[in-house]
Amino acid sequence: MDDSNAPATKADLSALETRLKERQDILRSELNERHDMLRSEMQHMNDNLVERMADGETRLLQAFYTFAQTNQQRIGQ
Repeated sequence: MDDSNAPATKADLSALETRLKERQDILRSELNERHDMLRSEMQHMNDNLVERMADGETRLLQAFYTFAQTNQQRIGQ
C-alpha cells in the first residue's frame, strides 16, 4: 500500500515529470487544433463579410447607374 507520508524518490519524481510532459503535449496539441479551427472560422466570417460588402456596393452602383440613365433620357427628351 502507498504511504502518502513517505518521501518521494527520484524515480517517483521522474515518473511524475514524464506524466506531466505527456499531458502537456496532449493539451498543447488540443489547443493547436482549437486555434486552427477558430482561425478557419474567422477566415470564413471575414470572407463572407467581404462578399456581402462587395454585393452591397454592386447594388448601389447599379441603382446609381439606373438613376443616371433615367435622368439622361429625360434630358434627351
